[in-house]
Parts: sequence; structure tokens; C-alpha cells
Amino acid sequence: SDPPSISDVGPAAIDNGGGPESSHNVVVDEVSGYLYRVGGWDKKKNVRMYDLNANPAAPEYIGKFGKGFIHDAQVITFASGPYAGKQVMFACKAVTGSHGLQIWDLTDKSAISLLGFDTWPGASYSHNVWVDVVTMRAYVG
Repeated sequence: SDPPSISDVGPAAIDNGGGPESSHNVVVDEVSGYLYRVGGWDKKKNVRMYDLNANPAAPEYIGKFGKGFIHDAQVITFASGPYAGKQVMFACKAVTGSHGLQIWDLTDKSAISLLGFDTWPGASYSHNVWVDVVTMRAYVG
């Protein structure tokens, strides 16, 4: 069978105010319809937000945030429980001497807030993360 038809939306189409085209990764919250470029050029605020809802072929740049270099992340919109309705980013901070996991509340795009940061003995590089929402455990690689 033939592979599904797909439209490629490259960095040039996404970059409409968010900064140079370099990003390590893109993270999409399919529930909210937002795309986040991580691992980019600005080591202080390197997570850039885009709204995919109006025009997925030319996402609208919303703004940027961050603390340190965010290498990778996972965004979850919680449907139930104590975080119901919240959009939360679990972000791998990869900065020499300060590797770890940042947790951000993305619900209000005009007031992004850092909920917490954790590290662990021997943390050498926070490369990626996957969150099990049933057990509320973050697996960091």
C-alpha cells in the first residue's frame, strides 16, 4: 500500500518572527494545537511557541520562554485529575552544571510559569523525556 500523503512544513514556513531557523526539535500538543520549537539559538529563552489552529501550513508565532537550553520536551494537556484543563510542558534542561527537568504551565500563553525544576545525582545530560500520566512519572534519558 502507498504511504499516506503528507505536506512538509519546514523551518522557513514556521519562522515568521520566532527567530533563526535552527531548532533541535519540534514538540506538538495535538490537543491544544500548539507547536513548540526547542533547542534553538537563544540559550535563555529558547522555546518558541506557534499556534497551528488558524493555519497549520503557516503557524502564527506567539512568543518565547525558557530558562537555559531546553534540549527536548513533552507537552500534555490533562483531561482529568488535579491538572484537568492544564497544558504542561516537561522540558529537559541541558546546561553544563544544571541538567534536569523543568515543568512549565503553558495554559495561559501570555503568562507562562515555571512550576518546578528537579535534578538528580550524577545528572550529566538531560536529552529527552517521556511522561506516564497514569503514574505521573517522568522518564528522562
